[in-house]
Amino acid sequence: MFSELKAYFQDMSVYKKIICVLCVFLSGYDLLAATVIRINYWVHYPMNLLIAALVICLTSMEKRGKVSIGYIFDAAIGLSAVFSIGYYMLNYSEMLFRTTKPTDYDTFFGIICIIVCLTITRKATGSGLFIVTATFLTYGFFGQYLPAPFGHAGFKVSRLVRMIFGEVGIFGSPLTATATFVFLFCLFGAFLQNFAGGQFFIDLATGAAGKFRGGPAKVAVISSALFGTVSGSAIANVVTTGTFTIPLMKKTGYKDYFAGAVEAVASTGGQIMPPVMGATAFIMAEMTGIPYSEICIAALIPAALFFFSVFVMIDLEAVKLNLKGLDPDQIPDIRQILRDKWPLLSPLIGIILMLLVFKMSSSRTAVVAILITIIAPLIKRNIKITLTKVIDALYDGAHSCVSILASCTCAGIIIAVLVGVILAGGFKRVSSVTDILVPVMACLYVLGALVIIFAHVGELPAIFGMIFQDAFTGRAAVGGFAGATVMAAIRWGAARGVYSNEAGVGSTIAGHCTADTDHPIRQAQFGIFEVFMDTIVICTITALAVLASGVWTQEGLSSGQLALAAFQSVFGNFGAIFVAITVFMFVFSTIISAGFFGQIQAEILFGRKFSKIWVFMYPLFIGIACAFSNVTTMYMILDGFLAVVVILNMIGLVFMCKQVKDLQREYYNTPGMYYLADRAAKEAKKAAK
Repeated sequence: MFSELKAYFQDMSVYKKIICVLCVFLSGYDLLAATVIRINYWVHYPMNLLIAALVICLTSMEKRGKVSIGYIFDAAIGLSAVFSIGYYMLNYSEMLFRTTKPTDYDTFFGIICIIVCLTITRKATGSGLFIVTATFLTYGFFGQYLPAPFGHAGFKVSRLVRMIFGEVGIFGSPLTATATFVFLFCLFGAFLQNFAGGQFFIDLATGAAGKFRGGPAKVAVISSALFGTVSGSAIANVVTTGTFTIPLMKKTGYKDYFAGAVEAVASTGGQIMPPVMGATAFIMAEMTGIPYSEICIAALIPAALFFFSVFVMIDLEAVKLNLKGLDPDQIPDIRQILRDKWPLLSPLIGIILMLLVFKMSSSRTAVVAILITIIAPLIKRNIKITLTKVIDALYDGAHSCVSILASCTCAGIIIAVLVGVILAGGFKRVSSVTDILVPVMACLYVLGALVIIFAHVGELPAIFGMIFQDAFTGRAAVGGFAGATVMAAIRWGAARGVYSNEAGVGSTIAGHCTADTDHPIRQAQFGIFEVFMDTIVICTITALAVLASGVWTQEGLSSGQLALAAFQSVFGNFGAIFVAITVFMFVFSTIISAGFFGQIQAEILFGRKFSKIWVFMYPLFIGIACAFSNVTTMYMILDGFLAVVVILNMIGLVFMCKQVKDLQREYYNTPGMYYLADRAAKEAKKAAK
């Protein structure tokens, strides 16, 4: 064994040996973390990033060869990665408790870590992602100079660094997904490739499509699709299949640039080929909470369409160039391949069963797939497993994931800046867009409802007669509301009536109290107008439109579908689409407002620190409610909570009556101030004209 290892490392440079050791260590470390050893996440994720940074820096130093300014810079970045990431791992618990007041050391090492991430990303992936990330960082610093709605107050260095150098930023969901799931699947692909799996897929593709016109290019598409099922790395796909298909395509008659483009496109498409896909799929599962198995199923049709379109374009190019297929002696026998190497299909079959049938976790699935890949060749004994092949697999798996780990840090930086601007900066900034859209949509909605009413103006006398008659007789509604009892009508009617416009709940107080005004009564007038517009105008006009159009007599329509049907009866499908967009804007503005009200209330009750935590808890609660509840259940829960709020508010209003009266007298009767000052200013302005 030692002689085999000595021979393996004999021809390597010092840099290559260190890189190999680091990659093998990282692969073994992640395998142990996924199976045997339970490692805290504030150690596990940074450890992956640290080794990736060292590998990238050492690779760059090896390319430079001799000592230079660039060489010294690479070495400095590597040392900076050790100190900054090491500082995070050693001081995580303390940093967690001082998130609002980071120390100078926190800020310093945070800045160093950001520089490290930007540098290794540029070295690993090029300048594209580096420029985008730098642009977002600039946006975070200088947002105060941008116009609305994109402008913001701008972040101090310490605050921005605190956001990025935390769980939402560099060490957030993208890096988490890569270190937990993506790495293991990259390792699985490396094992399969080193144990002849890559050549197996190439042979299958060649046997299936090699004889057709433009055969090598079609082989590239099919082999890349097959290899993409077990490898989420486009680079590994190109290296595995491209070394065979590109020379064949050039020999057949394709231009060199076309051959390279076909392989690049087909290998990139392998990242959306289920069951094993690129890092993006795992990040989607991590951030959305959707099971990875469901994402695989959803990706199946787009992946099939992608490869089909590439296949068609290749065929058209072959017709244009009058290209032929491969010679018969170059085409392997598919049946012979399957007889000799059928065990190599077992890892793919195992992944499909584990993910889609048995619903195993992604990390466990990847580990089991690696074990199957190691065991499978032993069945036929036609593939020799050696220590060097295992080391190559461990090295290739880690090395192929290094660039992904670096890229995920920049993705985390971008997410941190966006979260900071949109959420941590306050829901008011997001609502700047709805400040324009919602009033416009409300006016258009009212105008459309009036058109419906005037289109059926002859029905209004009978409608008003029916309303007053039913109101005083207590008779249950008929038609579309058939079956509803008076008790149910009272129950839901009372609930909606009390807090349909938030007036009874008192939640809007949190918004009104943040207004910049010289007297509370002045802002209260806007609150009164808000209730009037919501209940008296919009609700009444909607009810009249529904009744006048006659859609309320149609069976099978829920309460939420009545307004949709009313608009559709006059405006056609456009009316239904318009109502859907309008309701969405109303709901969106309500969600934003509720989040802002909750933030203000949390700050009043529990302090500013908890209010910042609430900003992140609020979307989480919405996601949980949407995932595990239906509409009726959510209404019932909401009614229960709001009933408590309404009762408490009513008690408070009774005791505040005297204070409100005193404020009202002060606003309207104080000489030279407030209302009297406004009236005097208007009269003076009118007299001046």
